[in-house]
Amino acid sequence: MAAGAALLLVACQGPSGPKPPSVDRDAPTFSLRLVPAPLELAVGESAVVTVTVLRSEGFDAPVTVRVAPGTAPPTGMEVGQVTLAAGATAGTLALTVDERVAPGTVLLTLQGVGGGVTKFVAHAVVVRAPVAEVASSTIDGDADAGQLRLGQTDVLVVLQGRRLDRVTTVAMEDLDVTISSDPPRTDELLALRVQVPHGAPRGPRALTLGHGAFGGLTLHDFVEVTPIVVGPAGDDAAGRGTWARPFRSLTRALQVAGDGDLVWLDDGRYDEAGGEAWGSQDWDATFPPEALPPANVPERVTIRGQSRDGVVLAGSFLHGGAQLGLVFAGAGSLERVTLTDFATAVVATGGPLALRDVRLWANSEGVLALLDADVTIERALLDAQYHDALRPRHSARMAVRDSVLSDNLWALTADGDVRVDLEDVYVRDSGLDGLRLLDRSHAVLRRVTVEGSALAGIRAAGHALVMRDSAVLANGESGLLVRDGVELVDLGNLLEAGGNALAGNLPYQIHDTRADRDEFDGVIVTLSATTLQGAWPEPGGLAGPLVDGDRIAIDGARNRVEIY
Repeated sequence: MAAGAALLLVACQGPSGPKPPSVDRDAPTFSLRLVPAPLELAVGESAVVTVTVLRSEGFDAPVTVRVAPGTAPPTGMEVGQVTLAAGATAGTLALTVDERVAPGTVLLTLQGVGGGVTKFVAHAVVVRAPVAEVASSTIDGDADAGQLRLGQTDVLVVLQGRRLDRVTTVAMEDLDVTISSDPPRTDELLALRVQVPHGAPRGPRALTLGHGAFGGLTLHDFVEVTPIVVGPAGDDAAGRGTWARPFRSLTRALQVAGDGDLVWLDDGRYDEAGGEAWGSQDWDATFPPEALPPANVPERVTIRGQSRDGVVLAGSFLHGGAQLGLVFAGAGSLERVTLTDFATAVVATGGPLALRDVRLWANSEGVLALLDADVTIERALLDAQYHDALRPRHSARMAVRDSVLSDNLWALTADGDVRVDLEDVYVRDSGLDGLRLLDRSHAVLRRVTVEGSALAGIRAAGHALVMRDSAVLANGESGLLVRDGVELVDLGNLLEAGGNALAGNLPYQIHDTRADRDEFDGVIVTLSATTLQGAWPEPGGLAGPLVDGDRIAIDGARNRVEIY
């Protein structure tokens, strides 16, 4: 019984033999970390993995990292090894793959050995299909430009290189690009057709050649989208309207321009000798037609010059011609240019149209705004027009700011149901009147100076005139000439100070020439906080007929000027 119990105890203890070695958990050791994880590379490429050895305290032995024995990578993949010197913590391991490796994911087992310690780590390598190589390219046969202009269509881009027949998709960011069969596609050649939409953002574009699920090739800054460029060194026939290959004439640029495009003009002169074909004007500038002239600037196109004084658009008005300069179809913008020697320099038929930092010089007429045109003019110089510098008509709107109107026959004539806003404007030395406000026009002047007109500074015969913080000085047929038809002349009122000054005008600062009235009703000319000949007139009402020295004259009986 005792013997059986002993045998049972031995059987439960298992076979006898040497005990496994004990593990010293406090012994110095290391661990491995590899980045990037996973590693991605295409067939035919090389890459490196950064190996980091994390050493515990006391472990400073060299460590060698290589493929673990018995776990060789697939044929065509070469994996190097690296030995980190004693105490070193980082090194690199090189990998290459050739075309014998099928695209997919390969799991490598790497071994680190050093100081009697062995560690293993698994690392994934994603192998992509062979990437196309692009050695050179041409755009419409041009090997050097690398540029496309706004609105350019059916552009042939030809790539030359290797593995181009494997490309499955092409993209050029927001541009429309497709693979073309003409010329035929080969391993070494790929043709693309590219369309640049009107109004596209300007700047560089990347070309991406896709290879299905295993990635592709991206060529950054492959092409630049430029404005439609015009310059004296350009060529309308051979040019493409890019920085490298500009057009010669603005006329050619406007033929290809569209919604949202920018037309850029290098410094130079643009006239008929340079290829411009300006429209013809067959009416006198003082009597513009009811029929609209044909537009040569499409909707929502911006024309921008390199510099205002350097870019000159020129007609031949002084030499017997009668050209129209720029006729805008509607909304648009004109910046940093000079227009000269036109019958009419700018015609607006819609809006909004913005003219910024422009000069209109020695034209018969400067800006003609028709129908419901909405024109804003900023930082402009309009000088030496033989008729009107500005002519809003019909139901047009015109706002002028920070500008000078000098030596024109009339600085502005407004007729029709128009609205004119002038702010920080200097009108000087007009050959006849400074400002003519006719018909149903409504004008608001803020910080405006009208000086040195041969006739009236302001001839008010429209619906309404409002003046604030403005000056009318040294004009030859009175400063403010009030005519029949006007319904409101407000140089300040009981609720709002005018802040104006009228001085040095001959013979009167304000001359109300309206005919006699049957009653004291209707229009009252009002003034407040406004000086006449440097003095504040006494508050009260003045009724015609009346002459108050050289300050106020009222011709018609029962017409009134009210002073607050």
